[in-house]
Amino acid sequence: MPTNESNSPTRQELQNAFQQLYDGLTQAYWSASTIEAKDRIYGVEEVVFDVLTDLAREDLDSRTQVYEDVAINVKSALTKLDRLKEDIDQLIHAVKVASEVAGVIDKAVKLATKFFGL
Repeated sequence: MPTNESNSPTRQELQNAFQQLYDGLTQAYWSASTIEAKDRIYGVEEVVFDVLTDLAREDLDSRTQVYEDVAINVKSALTKLDRLKEDIDQLIHAVKVASEVAGVIDKAVKLATKFFGL
């Protein structure tokens, strides 16, 4: 279950952040300067989509094993997001898009870390 901290985000807030991230990655994909950059962004986009699918599961809050499995997937996604954020300026030369993607990555990582206590 989500951490018991009073400032822990709700599952809906986390879903919204990952949806914004997914949308930002889609925009980044189309702004990427090389096919290799597009491939890398698309790979992360797929991981984010999987997290969105997991977060939409009705039984996420009710079954501990499901929650633990989702937390593992999210932790893996956060690692990939951190690496992508480090390189985003080299992958996308449109500064505005790169900044927006970095911002939505930060938001999703922050909320997921609080929600899952990672």
